[in-house]
Amino acid sequence: MSESVSQRRANVIQMRMVFGFLIAVLAWDALDWRVDPSPLFVSASYVLLGFVSAAAFPSRPWVGILIGVTAAVVFEMLQSLVPDRSVRLIEMVAKWLCIFAGVGCELMLVLAWRWLDSRGPSE
Repeated sequence: MSESVSQRRANVIQMRMVFGFLIAVLAWDALDWRVDPSPLFVSASYVLLGFVSAAAFPSRPWVGILIGVTAAVVFEMLQSLVPDRSVRLIEMVAKWLCIFAGVGCELMLVLAWRWLDSRGPSE
């Protein structure tokens, strides 16, 4: 049992590292004046952020969601400092929806995993 608990802690630490890395990449993307990423790339990035945010804080997923939503707001506001970019409310709402879609995907995956685990091995 202790091996399982230590493995879970290691997984949570890894997910928090990935979460921090994603936040840093999205911050860089928001402030990079040379590149204007495609909306599909940005949406996929925020879906991934939502997925990882729920996995990084398994006992309190609202913390990850709050950090992700706050990051979306801050990064959208920081874009006003970049030439040829502006703050758009519709983009901010789209990023929030992508974060919640990623959280929903992670929660559905956890439920499916638990359901398969409860069935036990097939005989």
